[in-house]
Amino acid sequence: LQGLLRRQNENDYLAKMGVSKRHYATCSHSKNTKPPILQHASNRGDFIFGAHKPFSTSKSSDRQKSMKLSLYDESDNWEDWFSGAEYENAWVSLEPLNYPQLDNPTRHLIQLLQDLYHGIDMGLDRPTTLRCNKMIRNLSDTSQGGKKLMGRAQRADAILRQMELFQKKVPSNKSARLPYELPLPNRDTYFAVLRLYANTPGSAEIPRRCQAIVQGMQQASEELADLDLRPNVILWNQVLSAWAVSNHSEKAFEAASLLQELKKDDVVDSSSYGHVLRACAFSNMNERSKKLGSEIAIRTWTEFEGIDLESTSYMYTFLLQAIQHLDDPKRRDREAEVAFLKCCQDGRVNNHVLHEFTKTASKGLYQSLMGKVLNNKNTPVPEDAISITRLLKILPYEWTQNANMKTQWGW
Repeated sequence: LQGLLRRQNENDYLAKMGVSKRHYATCSHSKNTKPPILQHASNRGDFIFGAHKPFSTSKSSDRQKSMKLSLYDESDNWEDWFSGAEYENAWVSLEPLNYPQLDNPTRHLIQLLQDLYHGIDMGLDRPTTLRCNKMIRNLSDTSQGGKKLMGRAQRADAILRQMELFQKKVPSNKSARLPYELPLPNRDTYFAVLRLYANTPGSAEIPRRCQAIVQGMQQASEELADLDLRPNVILWNQVLSAWAVSNHSEKAFEAASLLQELKKDDVVDSSSYGHVLRACAFSNMNERSKKLGSEIAIRTWTEFEGIDLESTSYMYTFLLQAIQHLDDPKRRDREAEVAFLKCCQDGRVNNHVLHEFTKTASKGLYQSLMGKVLNNKNTPVPEDAISITRLLKILPYEWTQNANMKTQWGW
C-alpha cells in the first residue's frame, strides 16, 4: 500500500510540475536539458535538490553524459528509472523480524532512507539522524519482541548502512546549506549497532563486521574532520565482546590479537582484558580451542598484572573458568591457587569466583585454602549454589570488600 501511495504521489507531483516522466527520467543524461522541476530548484554548492540524482556532483557529469539510455528509461514505473544496482527495495531484501511492531517500522524507515538518497522527496515524512537512532534503540529494547527475537542487530546494521551512504554526500564547503538535514550516523548510532552485535552469538562474520564498522568510523572521522566519530576504547570493546560471544573455534586467538593491536594505539582498559578472558573461558567448541583458550588466558592475565589497571570479579571468574581446560592437574591446581589468592588479596571474591574455584581446584587444594580460613580441615566442598552462598558469608571481609555484588550472584 505504501508503495502504491508513493507511486501515486510521484505521478501527481510530476503532472503538477508539467514534467513528463520520460523527460524527468532522462534529464540527468543531457548536459543542456533541464526540466521545469529543476528550474526553480536551489543550488547548494555542488548539490542540486530534486534531480534524478540529487546529490550528483560535477565530477560525475562526464560519466553521466557518456551513458546510453537503457530500457529502464522507457518504463512508466518510476521505480524502474533506477537500475538494479542503484535501487533496492527494502521490503524484499531484508530478512523478516518475527515481530511486526519492529519489522514494519524499520523497513519503512530504510525505504525512506533509500528514497531520500535517490531524490524521492516524501514531504514531511523524512528520515533524520534522531529518528534513525530512536529506531535502533527500539531494536535494542528486549521488551519488544522478547530476548529470543533474532535479527535485531542485522536490521540495525541495515539502517546504519543506509545512513552511511549520505556521508559521501557531505559538501566539502562547510558553509554550504542543504535543503534538508542529511541523516548522518553519529557516535550514538554506531554504539547502539555495535552494542547489539556485541550481544549476538554467531559466526566470525559478526565480530569482523563490528571491526569493519569501527574502522569505517575512523575513516569517516578523518574524511569529514569530525572528532565525534573517532573510535574510543568503549567502541573497540564492543568488537572484543562480539568475539567473546562468537562460536568461532579460534575466537580467543582473534580477540587476543586484536587486543595487541589496540595496545599499540593505547585504547585498552580493564574491560578490554575482561572480554579477552571471557573469549578464552568460553572457547569450548573442541579440545584444541579449549587448550588454546586456557593458554591465552594465562598469558593475557600475566600481561594484565604488569599494567596499572584495576581488576574485577568478572576477570577472575573468566580466568578460573579458562584454567579448568588445562590438561595437567598439577599445573591446573597451581594456576588456580595463584589466581584465587590474588583475587582474595584484591578483595574481589564473590559467588561466581568461589563457584568457579570449587570447579577448578582439586579437593585437596580447596580443603587446604578453605581450612586455613575456617579453622576446619574437614570443611566439605560445596555442592550447590546455596552452600556456596552460605560459605561466602563467613569468608574474611578483606576477601569480598571490593567484589562486584550488584545481585546475590554478583551480576
